[in-house]
Amino acid sequence: MSNSHQNDHREATSPLDPALTGMLDFKTTLNATLRTRYKYAEYIIWRPIIFRVLHSPQDPAWHDVECCRKAFKACTLWPLTFATFNSQRRLVPHIYEYTHTSFFGILILMHVCSFNQFLGPLLHSMPADSAPGVSISLYLTWMRDMKVVHPLARWCWQFLKVIYKDHELVKDLEGGCL
Repeated sequence: MSNSHQNDHREATSPLDPALTGMLDFKTTLNATLRTRYKYAEYIIWRPIIFRVLHSPQDPAWHDVECCRKAFKACTLWPLTFATFNSQRRLVPHIYEYTHTSFFGILILMHVCSFNQFLGPLLHSMPADSAPGVSISLYLTWMRDMKVVHPLARWCWQFLKVIYKDHELVKDLEGGCL
């Protein structure tokens, strides 16, 4: 291989200069995207059990409670909502999917479940590694940030600011602090 080909090969295989990439860590972003998609798939699998428990007047079976626990765990702490990715939100593919079908739906579902006699205690007793409260803050932050650039997020925010009017993030925003 000639020297010019070796230099071309070296340039093509060497990592990009962080100054040129805007400090994006592609491996981290891809990993977060894959982990988020995995959690989304898991959430879609277990979500119907939550709806069954919500619409069933009798006590849920032990299996249903465990499936609801799995669904709640799957819909919390999605990596793409972490502060690390705040500057990269516009680069996320399928913004509609994450904004409307995922985060908006999860926020409404968690709100409704928090008032259910069976699911409310289950949701509030989840361990710290699932942290529904932290997830609600992360998803509200996503919607707040995306409402400026995405009309659907702006539409969703109109509902969320009413539903979560007592949440600190919404109070601060409505009070003019943010």
